[in-house]
Amino acid sequence: MTLQVGELSAVVISPPPLVEEAMKKNGVAFVNRPEVLMSKAIFYNSVDPGSSKYDEYWRQMRKLFILELLSSKKVHSFNALMEEEVSRLLSYIRYSEGLPINVSENVASVSSSITCRAVVG
Repeated sequence: MTLQVGELSAVVISPPPLVEEAMKKNGVAFVNRPEVLMSKAIFYNSVDPGSSKYDEYWRQMRKLFILELLSSKKVHSFNALMEEEVSRLLSYIRYSEGLPINVSENVASVSSSITCRAVVG
């Protein structure tokens, strides 16, 4: 089934076995993301792995992220950093006793802090 979503056409595939078959045969056709003007402006013409096109550059960046940032040894080196951020979250929760807390917002903030500190140092 094809849906028109604004200017874009979207293909809807169901049930799951057909999705699997389509992805195996035509996976590369589905991997590119739409170009977003803001991404071009912020990420130097979409050169970040989250918005760049699927090509050799993207594959090399993915490989670099996996080997340098997401290796088992590197992830274990972030344990102290993660414990510190989670400890801050728990302190905030204790301090906010009896008050409403937006848990998803706070968990997202902790996740973002860990990621930024791991990447930037």
